[in-house]
Amino acid sequence: MSQIYLEEANKLPVYDECDILIVGGGAAGHSAAVAASRANPDAKIILMERYGYFGGNVTGGLVLMVPSLSWGKFSVIRGLQEEWFSRLDAKAPGSYMSPKLEDIGKDTPALVDRWGLVHGCTTFSEPKTLVRAPYYEPNHLKIEFDLMVQECKNVKMLLHSWGTKPIMDGNVIKGVIFESKEGRKAVFAKIVIDATGDGDLFSQTGTPCASLSDGEGRSSTTAPMAARELFSENRLPTP
Repeated sequence: MSQIYLEEANKLPVYDECDILIVGGGAAGHSAAVAASRANPDAKIILMERYGYFGGNVTGGLVLMVPSLSWGKFSVIRGLQEEWFSRLDAKAPGSYMSPKLEDIGKDTPALVDRWGLVHGCTTFSEPKTLVRAPYYEPNHLKIEFDLMVQECKNVKMLLHSWGTKPIMDGNVIKGVIFESKEGRKAVFAKIVIDATGDGDLFSQTGTPCASLSDGEGRSSTTAPMAARELFSENRLPTP
């Protein structure tokens, strides 16, 4: 039987109020903040991130490659994501490698032979053509993420701050309680965007949601399947 601890009521200081609060500074939250700022330079925006950098798995998780930004000869993913690489082109040449935009879809043998050595940079089916799939140096991209936010004069960065609990008024979210080295504080906002990746906040609001950790999906069976393969091949001793 699980035990319950009743936490004593506590008065939390209100750190700030804003128009838009974005919790999670990964690729999605970072893009949401930049897009909101550019759409409405007068809005007061707070971007809250639990770590000391932006980009989430893209920069800190060492994903290192963004796949399939093109289809045939067309660049199908543009906007902020393509801006990452255009900024790197201008400020840090050589910080990523990928077929050039003007070369995507080409089947030139020399280009196909060269990029065929890099996973994802050519199509898997014949005839082989070039695919836009940048492999990047994550620390350079961290710097560009920082600069993109700094250029947004109406975005306040709140790093090393972990949004832990929604502040609810009935079925309306009014803000978020977060924790940092200074303890627990609150931020009130007209709009709250949960960009945590795992639904840390909206999962506590009563909003209908589903989880991939259901025992059946790929995310929850990949590791157990790999383990069974290792044990079945006697590559690891059975526990």
